[in-house]
Amino acid sequence: MHFTIISGSHRSWSQSSKVANYLANNLPLGVEHNIIDLANNPLPLWNDHMWDSSSTEYQETSHIRHPMKEILTKTDALIIIAPERAGMVPAWLKNFFLYCSSQQLANKPALAIGVSAGINGAYPIAELKVSSNKNAQFFYIPQHVILRNIKDILNNSDNIQEREQKTIERVHYSLAMLKEYALAMIEVRKSWVSDIENFPYGM
Repeated sequence: MHFTIISGSHRSWSQSSKVANYLANNLPLGVEHNIIDLANNPLPLWNDHMWDSSSTEYQETSHIRHPMKEILTKTDALIIIAPERAGMVPAWLKNFFLYCSSQQLANKPALAIGVSAGINGAYPIAELKVSSNKNAQFFYIPQHVILRNIKDILNNSDNIQEREQKTIERVHYSLAMLKEYALAMIEVRKSWVSDIENFPYGM
């Protein structure tokens, strides 16, 4: 079983990276992982030349895209960490989804995690679930997590308050549910009815 954790922040040493590392250290038993940190692996702004393998843009980005493609192809589930930027998903994370395809991600479950420095963080969850998976055909499980006041939590402190403990419990519950969805969807992807070649898009 393999999970891919996507840290969607533009900033190096971000709170999203902290969350990604926390999740990586607290995955369910038997789950391996990769972390794709978009702050350290920025993809060029997507344009329609990325569909043309003979284009200069396609060739010049292959060293970034190909390792990510290999990771996404082998993964069984996604964890998508979306910090809130002016009430929205960060531009680099939106750009990342334009590079994803159904050949890599169709019929794979994803857990959405919103991150906020304050008491917000709900809008990125809503935005992710509206459109980010349309072409790549992965799906979001019903559970999601919003990590509010992120600077004050998940710091490996011995002094954990009740509110943080409840958040940690939800994180672990959601990760466990993600694993169960991932196990179930392996059989769906093997099914004769799964036909990504003739139906490559979600609509």
